[in-house]
Amino acid sequence: MPQSAFKMLTHIVFSTKNRAELIAPEIETNLFGCIHGIVGNNRAKLIIAGGTANHVHLLISLPKKIDLPELIGDIKRDSSGWIKKQDASFYNFYWQKGYGAFSIGQSQV
Repeated sequence: MPQSAFKMLTHIVFSTKNRAELIAPEIETNLFGCIHGIVGNNRAKLIIAGGTANHVHLLISLPKKIDLPELIGDIKRDSSGWIKKQDASFYNFYWQKGYGAFSIGQSQV
């Protein structure tokens, strides 16, 4: 087969440290914009993002070669830094240490 086909869709979930309700509606859109840029810088594609005040859900299409824990580390580290710069009230913002990552099929999108 001279061509290769690849599509890996992954549902990623992680929460704020201690599930603190820190993701205010007024920053949510910009937070997901920040995450979109981080994902794109890792050659992946953010398809959709959502969540609540204490956790996020990300549907990401992954490239052929990627270290998923590294991608998630980049998302959490860089977005946490971005949030802290938005307002002094976010000074103690942190993501939880763990995450969930689940492959899904196209029909589940």
